[in-house]
This record gives sequence, C-alpha cells and structure tokens, in this order.
Amino acid sequence: ILEIYLNTIYYGNLAYGVEAAAETYFGKTAAELSLAEAALLAGLPQSPAIYDPFTNPEAAKARQSIVLGLMAEEGYITPAQAEAARSEELQFVAQRTDIRAPHFVTYVRQLLEQKYGSAVLYQGGLQVYTTLDPRLQGIAERVAREQIAALADKHVTNASLVAIRPGSGEILAMLGSVDFFNPEIDGQVNVAMRLRQPGSAIKPVTYVTAFEKGWTPATLIMDVPTEFPDGANRPYKPTNYDEKFHGPVLVRTALGSSYNIPAVKTLQYVGLPAFLEMAHRLGINSLNRPDYGLSLTLGGGDVTLLELTGAYAVFANGGRRVPPVAVLRIVDNYGRVIEEYQPPEGQEVILPQHAYLITSILSDNEARTPAFGPNSVLKLSRPAAVKTGTTNDWRDNWTIGYTPDLVTGVWVGNSDNTPMAHISGVTGAGPIWHNFMEEALAEAPPREFTRPEGIETIEICADSGTIPSPVCPRKKLEIFAAGQGPLGPEHDIHQMVRIDRTTGQLATEFCPESLVEEKYFQVYPPDGREWAEQHGILQPPTETCTLHTGPAQVAIFQPLEGEQVEGVVPVVGRANRPDFSHYVVEYGVTHDPGGWGPVSGPHDTPVESGLLAQWDTRGLHNMGHTLRVLVFDHQGTVVEARVHVVVAN
Repeated sequence: ILEIYLNTIYYGNLAYGVEAAAETYFGKTAAELSLAEAALLAGLPQSPAIYDPFTNPEAAKARQSIVLGLMAEEGYITPAQAEAARSEELQFVAQRTDIRAPHFVTYVRQLLEQKYGSAVLYQGGLQVYTTLDPRLQGIAERVAREQIAALADKHVTNASLVAIRPGSGEILAMLGSVDFFNPEIDGQVNVAMRLRQPGSAIKPVTYVTAFEKGWTPATLIMDVPTEFPDGANRPYKPTNYDEKFHGPVLVRTALGSSYNIPAVKTLQYVGLPAFLEMAHRLGINSLNRPDYGLSLTLGGGDVTLLELTGAYAVFANGGRRVPPVAVLRIVDNYGRVIEEYQPPEGQEVILPQHAYLITSILSDNEARTPAFGPNSVLKLSRPAAVKTGTTNDWRDNWTIGYTPDLVTGVWVGNSDNTPMAHISGVTGAGPIWHNFMEEALAEAPPREFTRPEGIETIEICADSGTIPSPVCPRKKLEIFAAGQGPLGPEHDIHQMVRIDRTTGQLATEFCPESLVEEKYFQVYPPDGREWAEQHGILQPPTETCTLHTGPAQVAIFQPLEGEQVEGVVPVVGRANRPDFSHYVVEYGVTHDPGGWGPVSGPHDTPVESGLLAQWDTRGLHNMGHTLRVLVFDHQGTVVEARVHVVVAN
C-alpha cells in the first residue's frame, strides 16, 4: 500500500509519485536523493502548492526542517544528521511549463489547497474558472519585460504587477516576476505576495486617516526642517526626495507631490494606532508589528503588492472594500457547481467623501507638477489617480493607480534585495503602469470619477487654505466633505496686524488708536517663522505691547454728576494711565462748553484715588458748568473724564 501511495501521491508541479518528484525537482532518481532532498520531498504532499520550493522556498525549507526534526525524534537519523541536512544547499533543476500566468495559477492552487485540501484539489476532477483576463495578463507580461530590459544598465532585474477590477475585487492580471523560469532573479517567486517596503505609496493611508480627524485637502502644513522625538534614540529628521524644503504647502500639494516632511507631520497628528487601524480597514494586514515609528508613513513597514493594490481599490470604489478574489466558479467531476462568486456590495470602510478627496488629489496633475512636472508618465489620456513610492535605499519602487474601472499596482526592483542605480517609482514602475493602463483601457471610453453627495466647493486663499482674508492676494476653489470646510479668515496667513508705533509690538486693546497702525504681514505658524525669516518674509512681532498694558484710570469722584457747588470745590478722582506724563484739570461754561479754562496743572504725578485740584468757583456765573480732567502720556495722547455741575454761589 505504501508503495502505491508513494508512486501516485501528488508532489506539485505536475509530479505524481516520488520518482517523478525526484526528477522534477532535482533531476535524479529517488534512489539518488540525499537526506536533505528526500526530506524536502517528503514534506510536499501535505500542501504541494503552499510548500512549492520554486515559488515559496522559505515555506518549503521550513517544512523540510519539520520533517528532519520528526525523523530525528523517531530515531531514524541523529540530531547531527538532521542539522547537516538543514544546512545543505539544495540545487533545483530549471523548470519549463506551458502554463499561462504561472504565478497566478500557483496562487489559485494555494488558495484552493487551503480551502479544500490537496486530495480534493488534485484528485477531485475539479474545473476551476478564474478571474484572470488573458489579454490584460499578456499586456502586463510584455510591458514589464520591455521596461526591465530598458533598465538593465541600472541594475534593475525584476517587476511585478497586479490589476484588479475595483467594483468586484476580481484579479484580472497577476505578474509575479518578469520571467517565471529565470532562477537568476528567483523568477518563480511571486513578488506580488512578498513583503516589501512601499515607500511613499503608503501615504494615502496617512492622509485619509487625517481626513477622518478633521483635516482637509486645504489644511496647511509647513514643509520645513523638523526634528521628531524618538524616545531614547536620536531625533528623527526626515528629508524630502528632492532634498529641498517647500515652506507652506496645502495637503493637496503635499500628497500630490509626495513631500515627506508633511507626511510625517500628518502621521504625528493622527497617531500610529489610528494609522494602523485604517490600514487594516483597507485590507493591509501585514502591518502588524508593535515597534513602528513615524517613518511608517514613508514606507517603513512591509506590505505586499496585492494588499496595497487592494487598498487603493477602496478609493476607486468610493470607500467600499471588496476583497481581491481569484476564483469565479468551481465545478466538480459530476458537473455540480460547488462554488460560485457573486460580487458583494462591499463594506464601507471609509466615507465616500473621504475616498473622493483622496482620488481628487491623486488625479490632480497640477498638484503633482511641482515634483513630477506637467507631463510625467503618471498622466494618462483619461482621468486617473496615481501614487508612486521609492524606498530611500533604492531597493523598491512602486506605482499604484486607478481609474473608475481598473486599479493597477506595479513593483520594480531586485528579488535579491540589492539596490537599483537611483531608479525611482516614476522612472522604474511608472512607465509599466502607464503603458499597461493605456493599452488595457484603450477600447473603453474614458470615465470621470463619480462625485458623491456631500462634497462642497468653497473658495479658499490659495496660499493658506482658509476662507480668504480681505488681503488674500490669490484665491482658488477647493472641495471639502460637507460640514468639514476650511478654517476661517482669521487663520489666513495674509493679515493686517495692529502694531503699537511706540513699542513696535502687537497693539493691545489699551493702546491709543492714534498710536496704532495696521501693517500687512504674511503670518506663518510657529513652526514656519524661522523658514519665513530665512526667505526674507518679515514676520510680525510676537510680544504684545509692554507699555499700554491696561486701561487708562481717569475719573472724577467728586463733585458728583449734576451736583450744585459753591466756593472752593475739592476735585477728587483718579488720573493715571500707561506711559503717564501729566494731567490737568479744566472747566467750561455750560454743559456743552465751546472752550475751557484752567483749574490746575499740569501735574506730573499720577493720582490713584485722591485730590486732583481745588476749583475756585467764586468768580463764575451761577449756571451749569463742565469740569474735566485730562491725562496725557509721553506720546501726547490724552484721555479725559468729565462731570456736569451747577455753580450756585
């Protein structure tokens, strides 16, 4: 029975029986196998697709190690023999097959093995209908090969591509490498399923998280040199790809042109837990370590191309997530349908308004022009949203983008993780994405992205993203989620600022209006003042007037309003003010005098509450009079208090 089993069991890659497996994987007979080779083959039948040493060598080696450990436990070999076999480098023979889209086929096999088991999959006579579009698969293979050949002198050897229909999640094309049969690039490894660093391609996740916390495409961020605390480590000091600082930028430009410092500030604002929760909502489950830092928004965590392309499909699908799917229908050997895919409505994982804001930014050629120019490969002949990513060590570059009908992710790099010669997302993966999308959609009419309800268009100040102040020089229109509009005009950087001429400081409510002038400033936020001053943009003072720190204290307590007086009248009151110079006391005839006569002064000592003067009324006509005290500062401004009395001598 064991002999029959060994001669018929499936070992993967069309190898039935141990002799066929030995020939398929090692080019020798079963009798010629080493312990290491035999242990590897012994581990395959449980899940031939999952443990395929050609496409998943790490899993195959891990399975081999388990087999060797069990053999040692049972006493068939010694622990030393097991360890030696683990260390042996296996030499596999080159594989050729006529299977189309071999990475996709292997991926489907792995899915079905996990769901139904290898016995049903390989011996059940199943007919499996997949989502693959042969035309799109052919385009992907060709354009990827052409681009990698063009970059051969830049030490670029490999590429991967995934294309998905966003509304249904159907995987229409999957290219795991440019050559499945090239061992020099580990061609049988499906890079679409491998963890790689995404660079800036992860940034939309950061910004959509910020939109949920109240930010907008018009939120102002200062792109200036910034140090971020990093616990016991040295402060984190990110730089931009172009090694420049761009000063005040709005979120639309910050994301469109992929500036790094604004992205790090955005992640600092939303917090790592909120970012990771958003990533998981979008289907990026590989980001699960507890030790991420702020560099995560620049690609400091590993994801798969399939995951990230699926996340972008959420934006293309108006906020609804339909997980990627590869199998449409399975029929058993009796003709019964045992599985059939019905595209779900999808789960709304982000608001459609927030998804549309991301789409609007990523499809805005003007927003990306500062970094990529007006006519980059990111611009298609139809509306399309797109984002690139490049790791800072040139080991990975990405371009992921979408139309309403198709989302495509592209990775370019080297499977051995060696760096490319300064090839970025726009020069490496970008042309593959552009050429694939143009050809794949050539027969489809262009479609605009559907604008959902709850999107408002509001005029903003182009420089600061706020409702324009009266002195804003440039205005433009921006879109917002309803109820989540721009900041008010008081937050505009263009402001008329009240300055106390005496001190040159910010005027207070107590500064005399005659000493206050309004001056135009571009008022930058605190983290932008240094940058502004370095660029010759004068900033307003930060200190408020230290001279006029309170109201003038001017009052007449006696005589009282309307009181009859006679003889010599003591005038009691208060005469004091910031920057006090002197006070005088005067009287006038009638309650609306046309002129004034002196009573006393000038006095150069302020009075807080006491005798101001003695008013001799004995020479005056018996009638209404007005008494006043005037308090002067050193600038000549005056504040007064009056009281009306009746002289009755």
